[in-house]
Amino acid sequence: MEGARAYSGVALASVFSALIQSQVFKADCSNRTGDNHRVLGVWRDMEDQLLGAARLFASHYQIVVCDDPARTVGDDENWNDEKVSQGFAGTPTFRMVGTEADLNDHWVELVATTRSPSFDEWQRITCVHFQSSSGKVHVMSLVDNVPPISANIKPGDYTVYVAAKNLGIDQLSLGEDQQLTDAEIAARKDIEWYRLFLVPGKPEIEGRVVDRRLATD
Repeated sequence: MEGARAYSGVALASVFSALIQSQVFKADCSNRTGDNHRVLGVWRDMEDQLLGAARLFASHYQIVVCDDPARTVGDDENWNDEKVSQGFAGTPTFRMVGTEADLNDHWVELVATTRSPSFDEWQRITCVHFQSSSGKVHVMSLVDNVPPISANIKPGDYTVYVAAKNLGIDQLSLGEDQQLTDAEIAARKDIEWYRLFLVPGKPEIEGRVVDRRLATD
């Protein structure tokens, strides 16, 4: 399996080339800039700004959203039965959100926006309070030394909606054994993947605000 890898600026263009013909992205080469936080393309919802995207290995079935990758998690902040049922653990500066598919191999996108995602479009949405005191947001695995996704943001409080599709579906469950490239996994919208919506301000509620569970659950 290829290790998780971050993409921004020019590197994003090659990864998203497999998506140009989809309805998610529309190519627009006039947007080429040297800004590492810009995408060479137009996001479908013009209120959304793609901050980064990467292949992420969700070790121990979780995605981390934090402002300091080196932070350690105390016992009282870690997972317990209550936190498993609500879908997240940690603290506002270091959030851990649960995943499902056994291979733990996911395409993950981080989007800055001013509104919540459409609840009708996603199988599961986990809402958490995130706080950045460093002016950074990182999306990573527990085992990553370097976060696959990092972006500069204003310090303060945010709501993160962790939206998922195709829960529990991966190459293993589909009987596939070929190794996918990063571009190929980015284009695969039939396996478990995630989009994280970063919205300014604290959430009114936290937890799984949408949860259309698997038929076997």
